[in-house]
Amino acid sequence: MSHFAEISNDRIVVRVVVFDGEGIAGEAAVAAFMASVEGVSPGVWKQTSYTGSIRGCFAGEGFIYDPDAEEFVAPYTRPSDVTPLPGFE
Repeated sequence: MSHFAEISNDRIVVRVVVFDGEGIAGEAAVAAFMASVEGVSPGVWKQTSYTGSIRGCFAGEGFIYDPDAEEFVAPYTRPSDVTPLPGFE
């Protein structure tokens, strides 16, 4: 199985899809296939991996794609946005 992340114009991961490898391989093929299924222009798709062996870490919805480093980066969370676990306040 291969995982591919759709990247928006502002480099945010919109969604991640899974392909079983039957006949569709590579980012260009995924973009063309998704465009044919959804009837929209081909988007930007980048392969990602659960093991982190491709592009730093597994991309999730809301992650940021850094084209210079060719990596996915988790969205930044300010410390004030995090609720501490009980006992760790």
